[in-house]
Amino acid sequence: MTSALHIIDEITPRDCLEQLALLAGRDDAIASIGPSPRYSFDLPVAPVHRPTGLSRLAGKRMRSLAGDADVLHVWSLRALPAGISVAQRLGRKLVLSIPCVPPAFLTGPIRRAVGKGVLHLTVPTEAARRRIVQSGAPVAAVHVLPAAAAKIDDLQERRKTVRAELALTEQDKLLVAPSEMIRYAGHKYASWAHAIVRQVLPNVRLLLPGCGPLLRHVKFFAGTTGYDSEVFLTEDRFSRDDALAAADVALFLCRRDTGISTLVTAMGAGTPIVASATPDMAECAPDGQAALLARPGDPRTASAAVLKLLEDGELARKLAAESSRLAQQRFNLARSRNRLSEIYAALVGAVPA
Repeated sequence: MTSALHIIDEITPRDCLEQLALLAGRDDAIASIGPSPRYSFDLPVAPVHRPTGLSRLAGKRMRSLAGDADVLHVWSLRALPAGISVAQRLGRKLVLSIPCVPPAFLTGPIRRAVGKGVLHLTVPTEAARRRIVQSGAPVAAVHVLPAAAAKIDDLQERRKTVRAELALTEQDKLLVAPSEMIRYAGHKYASWAHAIVRQVLPNVRLLLPGCGPLLRHVKFFAGTTGYDSEVFLTEDRFSRDDALAAADVALFLCRRDTGISTLVTAMGAGTPIVASATPDMAECAPDGQAALLARPGDPRTASAAVLKLLEDGELARKLAAESSRLAQQRFNLARSRNRLSEIYAALVGAVPA
C-alpha cells in the first residue's frame, strides 16, 4: 500500500482539512509547518518549525518525518515550498491538492515545479482540471480527486436542537450560508438575498455559522441590511453539520469557486440548495436537477430561487432527493479514497490497493 506524508499549515483551507481528515490512510503521517491549523483537526499532527517564517526552510527539518512515505502530499499553497524542498532532497513524488483554481494560479515556483514534473496537482472537478490544463500544465500532471461528502448523523435531532436554541418554530424558514468566511465565498450575497426574501416572507431567518479570515467583514455587512436582528452569526456555537441539519435552504452564493466540500456535504444531507452557477458548482449540483443555480454576484436571481424553493415544497423535496442520490453516487468516501489510491500508485509505479 502506498503511504504518504501530508503537509499542512496554519492557513490550510477548511475544505482541504476536511478532505484530509476523511482520506488520510492509517499509515500516513501529518506535519504542520509552523502553527497548527486555525480550525479544529482531530488527527495527530507533528509540528515543524518554520525558520524566519520561510516554509522552504522547514523542509530541511522534515526528512525524518518523511520516513518511508512514498508520496508527499501538500494541502496548502503556503506550505508548498517545504514540500518541494523535502521532495527534491529525498527524491519523493509530490502532490498538491487545492480546493479550487485561484486566479493566475500557475505562476512562479508552481509553474516551474509542474513543468519539470516535480509536482502533480489534484482538483475536485473536471472543470477545474480543464482550466489548469488550458493554462499550460501538462495533462498527465493534473488529476481529479472528487470530494468526499461527510456523513451527517442524527439529522432530525440536530435540526430540533439548533432551531430550539435559535427560538425558531417549524413555521419559520431558515437559510444557512455554511461556507468558510473567506474572500469570494458569497456571505454578502447571502445577506442581500435574505433581505430581499424577507420583504416577501416575514418568517425567514439567516444563519451564518463558523468563521474565517473575513468574519469581521461578514459581521459588518450583515448589520447593514436592515434585518440584522434576524441574522444569526454564531461562530463556533454550532458546527457546520448542525447548521445544515437545521436549514430549509443552504446558500452557496460564491462570486467564484472557493471549494465544494461543504456543498457536497449539504447534497448528501438532502438540504435544498441555491448556489452560484460557477464551473465547479454547476458540475457538482446541476441546475434544476440537484440545486437551483443563480448568476454569480446577483442577489436578485438568488433570492428568486430561494423564494421558489420556500414556496414550492414539492420542488424542494424533489431537488433534495436527487441531490442526495448524486452525492451518494459521485461523492462517497469509498470512491474518493480509491481515486486517491490510484493517483498515488500511478506516481510511484505501484498497483493500487
